[in-house]
Amino acid sequence: MKEFKSGGVHEDTFFKEDIEAVKKAGDLIEKFNAAGVVSKGVYLNEPEVWSGNAGRIAGHKVLVEPMIKGEYFKFNSNTGHAEPDTQTMQALSHFTYHQSKGQYLLC
Repeated sequence: MKEFKSGGVHEDTFFKEDIEAVKKAGDLIEKFNAAGVVSKGVYLNEPEVWSGNAGRIAGHKVLVEPMIKGEYFKFNSNTGHAEPDTQTMQALSHFTYHQSKGQYLLC
């Protein structure tokens, strides 16, 4: 869950850039899957903007991602770190960078 710690957070517009980035990531992932670079498809966990109705988030907007069942770990990062045996995610990072002519890098 992502929430702003200060300032007015009662409007969806505060999360507009996050949602737009997710849509762009989704477009790039669709192109990656369609290109058949690897045998497995990549899935995007898409968040939504929700309104808090109780506790410390009452009246605030929050960005919520669907729960990932099972074990979760980070494959790589934008600092060059890469876990072993994560060729699919490395290929996705490489593909998105070149597909977008250096404008975007998913990691």
